[in-house]
Amino acid sequence: TMAKFVFKLLFNKLRKDDLMASTRADLIMSNSNEVKNRVSKYYSRDSVVLYPPVSNLFFETEIKDDDKSCRKYITVARLVPYKRVDIIIKACIELKRELLIIGKGSEEKSLKKLVASLNGSNLIKFDSNLSDQQLAFEYSNSRAFIFAAYEDFGLTPVECMATGTPVIAYNRGGLSETVIDNKSGIKYEEQNTESLKKAILK
Repeated sequence: TMAKFVFKLLFNKLRKDDLMASTRADLIMSNSNEVKNRVSKYYSRDSVVLYPPVSNLFFETEIKDDDKSCRKYITVARLVPYKRVDIIIKACIELKRELLIIGKGSEEKSLKKLVASLNGSNLIKFDSNLSDQQLAFEYSNSRAFIFAAYEDFGLTPVECMATGTPVIAYNRGGLSETVIDNKSGIKYEEQNTESLKKAILK
């Protein structure tokens, strides 16, 4: 169609302009080695990795339970398809684990329908619009943070680790760099429910 033809022409021009702009930069910075490798592949340029900062607030939050015996798991994300919150929901319901989902997005209604269809309303809770202090408190008083997305960096899991709570992480992208397996969290290799369930049980 005409629209596809015009879009292709526009995309090719933008790609050429982007490549030209990359040659004029004195320095390129990446927020992870994942992005550094992408810069090298597409721009044939080296880049310096500078990880995003985390607020001191997350290091200073008080823990409600001294033994950190809280039962619930937590995930914080925009509720959009690539975040794969559906995988987390299915794994937690099948293992009968309590989960707090913090976030909003286009998938919110469909994810709530998924919870209802799996009879998981007593296990899965949704929340949003938390202050940084409230978010830090929820991080600190959770059993673990579960992350299923393929992200360039992934800031929310790092915030959670700063409160002392471990992360169960899909071992791709930035989390392959920030989570230390069997120390600050557990990594799993396949982006599916079964692989995540094994990591939760571990």
